[in-house]
Amino acid sequence: MKTIIYFTIILLCFMLFAFAQAPDTLWTRTYGGPANDMGYSVQELNDGGFIIAGWTQSYGAGGQDVYLVKTDASGNVQWEKTYGGQYEEMGWSVIPTIDGGYMIAGYTYSFGNGNGDMYLIRTDSLGDTLWTRTYGGDSTDLAFSLIAASDKEFVLAGQTCTWGAGYNDVYIVKVDSMGNLIWQKTYGGPARESAYSIQPTYDGGYLIAGYTTSFGSGGEDAYVIRTDSNGDSLWTHTYGHSGHDLISKAETTSDSGYVLIGYTESYGASYGDYFLVRANRNGDTLWVRNYGGELSEWGYVIKETADGNYVLVGWSDSYYPPNGSNIYFMKINQGGDTLWTKLYGGDNNDAAFDMQITSDGGYIIVGSTESYGAGGEDIYLIKTAPDTFGIKEKQRKALSSHSCATIFSGSLRLPEGEDCKVFDITGRMVMPDKIKPGIYFIEVNGQITKKVVKVR
Repeated sequence: MKTIIYFTIILLCFMLFAFAQAPDTLWTRTYGGPANDMGYSVQELNDGGFIIAGWTQSYGAGGQDVYLVKTDASGNVQWEKTYGGQYEEMGWSVIPTIDGGYMIAGYTYSFGNGNGDMYLIRTDSLGDTLWTRTYGGDSTDLAFSLIAASDKEFVLAGQTCTWGAGYNDVYIVKVDSMGNLIWQKTYGGPARESAYSIQPTYDGGYLIAGYTTSFGSGGEDAYVIRTDSNGDSLWTHTYGHSGHDLISKAETTSDSGYVLIGYTESYGASYGDYFLVRANRNGDTLWVRNYGGELSEWGYVIKETADGNYVLVGWSDSYYPPNGSNIYFMKINQGGDTLWTKLYGGDNNDAAFDMQITSDGGYIIVGSTESYGAGGEDIYLIKTAPDTFGIKEKQRKALSSHSCATIFSGSLRLPEGEDCKVFDITGRMVMPDKIKPGIYFIEVNGQITKKVVKVR
């Protein structure tokens, strides 16, 4: 009997391990020239292709220009564009617009009012410039994140040295569809603050994340600000301890809470680890985790997956020293326990800066590589196969049983005060504010109640 029990335990462990495997890599691509080129933002498009934004020193008008690359579904280049002047420009974030064009945010030292301004570029579907705008004052003002607040409004997040209470403060700018300023806000104290991430919240406000040296436990602490739709602060929280701690990306979760990823020197046994904070809707900490090895790790992106777990990506120095960093891709469960990890890269430095869950249930990852490509650093794009771990057959049957649908356009409205989730036709959970045209199912308090079709 003991032998049978022992063998059963071994078999169960093997089965759990077998099911919790990282998805296979479908393909990888590099983009760039003989100098340094980096990708910071990627989005999947309605045609199945991808749009990548970053910067290039290989092409363009100056020492460093904004670099936009459009690919097909297999990562083959369809066109590429550069934007900038004689000095330095950088593209940090790109989003598709409702008319098939693109909005790119970053910063410029060639144009604007001073020594670096927020830089917003609006293009058509082929990447040709429709207009550009700069925002800022006489000092350095930078944009690191961009979101669409509606079909006709956009919000940039970053930092300002021109305005605010300290040396540099969190800087949020809201503009209309032509880039005209609607409002701008600063947040911070007497020292330094910056925002690397902004996300819409379910009630029309914003979740802003970065770092502060004015508040918190000492050194540099992770800094999160929750605002209303006008940018007025509802609450702020700091996370961390005596070391350096910051947030690279914040995401809303299906329970109206938040998950935050970044870098910590306060926790763990290394020189710096992935830093993960799970918080409720008021910003109160539910749990904190760190991940890494003996050297440095930095987490850049986290996404909630269809099974209620999380995938996260960034880079690690710990696993192939002394050659440099590798892309460090992992999946964790709802309590922060590791389900699987995967490394990408070669003998030199490779890093990931953005990731999206794709329409086939896989992942698209963008960053930089010194191991492959045309020379120097190149943009590195990785496409994985679908991640099938956690899609439940019972859920699939519930989704398929709803034949009548409600057609809508614009934003999806969900019942207030209820536990609501949205699923696509494959059974994958999606964020209500990020859905594309297609068929979706609404779950209220654990039951599928409605089928909806978004037309635009």
